[in-house]
Amino acid sequence: MFEQGRYGDAVLVGDSGYACNRYMMTPLDNCYTAAENLYNESQIRTRNPIERLFGVWKRRFPVTVVGLRVSVPNCFAIIVATVALHNIAVRAGEQVPHDDDELHLPAPWDVLLAQGQMGNDPQVQAAPRRENPNHRWRRAIIDNYFTILTQQELYDRQQEAERARQEEIPQAVTGRAALYNI
Repeated sequence: MFEQGRYGDAVLVGDSGYACNRYMMTPLDNCYTAAENLYNESQIRTRNPIERLFGVWKRRFPVTVVGLRVSVPNCFAIIVATVALHNIAVRAGEQVPHDDDELHLPAPWDVLLAQGQMGNDPQVQAAPRRENPNHRWRRAIIDNYFTILTQQELYDRQQEAERARQEEIPQAVTGRAALYNI
């Protein structure tokens, strides 16, 4: 649906495991400007709550971690059902379940929950990237939004420093006048 443009100029955010394109914004491998740093920080902060939610969802429904051994159409129905059941559990105030000692996982929970977060896995090395034409969409967002934000922030800091300097001048003059009893 995103490829067909059905959501207009809306974008998704993903980690570095996804390809960057018109509708999927991924983090930069290296940041060289304040605008690029702000973009990466915003991108990560936007993704973070979703990744935490996925961790809770995987803990509540271990089948989402261990894997489904059913046909693809049935996988979709099971995933939708677990999402619906998760939402019901949240609304009912149920706590996130603790580790189940009887559940035999292929790896410890922390390892399983970290899978899919390639940028956070020290064992996964990102391949060097060539300049991709799809990165122009990300570059446009950085140049047209984050660069303006950083310029505005710099301007605001300069204005604040100027106001502080202007406030110091009358105090200094008043202090001298008191010193000389004028």
